[in-house]
Amino acid sequence: SANKIFYSIDILDLLFPRSECDEKSDKVEQKGFEDAKIDSSSNKRARSATASEAPPSAAANKKQKSDPKPDNEAEKELCWKLSASRKVKLDNWKGKLLINIREFYQKDGKQLPGRKGIALTNEQWTKLFDCLEEIDGKVKNGELGDWPLSSRRKARIYEYNGMKMVDIREFYTKDGKELPGKKGISLNSDQWQKFLRHSKAINKAVMEDS
Repeated sequence: SANKIFYSIDILDLLFPRSECDEKSDKVEQKGFEDAKIDSSSNKRARSATASEAPPSAAANKKQKSDPKPDNEAEKELCWKLSASRKVKLDNWKGKLLINIREFYQKDGKQLPGRKGIALTNEQWTKLFDCLEEIDGKVKNGELGDWPLSSRRKARIYEYNGMKMVDIREFYTKDGKELPGKKGISLNSDQWQKFLRHSKAINKAVMEDS
């Protein structure tokens, strides 16, 4: 799962350090030199130095085990930023994996999902992922187009104020015309490029959680 993080540490060498005297004694026994001698004063100094190197406290070991991995790995696996307020996030709703492309807002110190956005099923995400290169090619050439993700949802390129936008949205029919619904999100050029860069990592996480 994308959320699993494992921590491990071997503390045997820290808890049971070998003294210098022990190591020298081992060498004497192994080589069998009868005339080998270890000065008693050196032994005393060696043991005193070893005793001064006390093993880490239990609190320190516990902290080392419980500290999260650096670089915020869990956050990277769960969500991918497109802008300061927009991101792609994997959610689980009633046991079903959803790829949530959404705008978020801050309230009481918490980041909450806003109305602008759309949650794709695994099947819809797969269809979108398979045509990302084709969509990007159209964007770069300044062309328009649309790609169905389901009977009511699709990705499309449209123009707004002279800019090409990539829109992932649910549509409805009225008076014989197909009209854009409220469920969806439009990505500008910068957000779209970030979406492309994250797409392989998102797809990997989706496959692992499926």
